[in-house]
Amino acid sequence: MKKATVYLDAACDILYSSYYIYGLKQMFKRVRFSGKYFRSFQHNNTFVPFVIKDEKGLHKFVVDFGDSYVINEAALDWCDVYGKININDEKSPLSNHPKVIAIGPGFGIRIYSKPKTLRLAFINFSKAWRRVPDKRRFFADYYGQLKRQGMDYYQKSTSKKDYIFFAGALWKKEHETNRFRANYIRACKRLKGVEFEGGFAPRSRNDIDGFEELTMDRNVPMASYLLKLKASATVFNTPVILDCHGWKLGEFMAMGKAMVATPIKNRLPVALEHGVNVHAVTGEEDEIFEALERLTSDDAYRQKIENNIHAYYEEYVSPQKSIELLLKGAGLEWK
Repeated sequence: MKKATVYLDAACDILYSSYYIYGLKQMFKRVRFSGKYFRSFQHNNTFVPFVIKDEKGLHKFVVDFGDSYVINEAALDWCDVYGKININDEKSPLSNHPKVIAIGPGFGIRIYSKPKTLRLAFINFSKAWRRVPDKRRFFADYYGQLKRQGMDYYQKSTSKKDYIFFAGALWKKEHETNRFRANYIRACKRLKGVEFEGGFAPRSRNDIDGFEELTMDRNVPMASYLLKLKASATVFNTPVILDCHGWKLGEFMAMGKAMVATPIKNRLPVALEHGVNVHAVTGEEDEIFEALERLTSDDAYRQKIENNIHAYYEEYVSPQKSIELLLKGAGLEWK
């Protein structure tokens, strides 16, 4: 299987696909972009199709990284295995289709240098321009990939029991997300003997009222953001748009962080366990405060959560494991 050739859709959203492209590049020597097998698909930020060609023929896969729980039926018909991050068993009519499997939450990473990114942008556009309805968005994806950090930034490191960092967005329509994040910030500020840094990210438009005292003065650069997260005793996760997992969940797993988390509503490859690899809360401020007190005062408990969530990531969520789950779904073995 290692000698097989992988062909990715040249029209793919390179930013949202980057995590899975990285996994394919870890596993296969020949990973190429093509338009040959993907003429029915347009450029979008919902899913990326790819094929693996070996001595037995073509194996077709889709990775659906969209926020929505909707499963694309045309892509489902085309592929052999449909890996989806945000499967909602109550809302997705096709969630139990035999082709559909749950994969863990990825996030955008930089996988190419600036010269190669520029070169690929024009080469892939030349291969797929007829299937690119928004040319500006297509090239913006390549620029966005360059703004991210490489996978080597997302490593587990030692946290500080007396320091917590949080930075998150306010969402215009996600009122529950905003409320839970505000509760977390307020609970952090109540802790004694713990330095809290951060808050809501400033918005270019002041169209969400009521969170001014919880908002940072300026944005934190991406590299600094990751370093501060690594040092933080805890992190906070709550579903975002359409109850999706979001990039933060994948980032927290990769860095082995002690997560305080409201209920996860979409399926994961294996459910997280309270007190084992996550500290679950309902989202109310007092309950979050109690969780924070324990995680900052009980080193053994915090380190247990950190180690177990990182082990979960290595087993089910890393770029390579995500691809391995797809191969397993197709009855293929990577050797």
